[in-house]
Amino acid sequence: PKSRIAGGINKKKDTSEISDPNSNAVCLFPSYGATGLINLGNTCYANSGWQCMAYLPLLRAYLLSGQFKINGDINKDNPLGTGGKILEEFSELLHLMWSGK
Repeated sequence: PKSRIAGGINKKKDTSEISDPNSNAVCLFPSYGATGLINLGNTCYANSGWQCMAYLPLLRAYLLSGQFKINGDINKDNPLGTGGKILEEFSELLHLMWSGK
């Protein structure tokens, strides 16, 4: 079977890495990202937002691929920004959420 991935390219699924529990592969099946986040006080609204963004397929694929690091898409020079720390942490959260563990 073929799956649709970012960029409109059709590619055959490789499930060999997903079946290996010791693999660092990320599962793209929707049920694996359905994980709860622990609320720290009044963070439930932020957690809801992170969960919603985790289910945006193009954003999720882009962050899980690490392309934002390779392409230099993070504006680290903005004095009002965080230097990309929030995006990098969200990317790490996505890896944890979609690891299937």
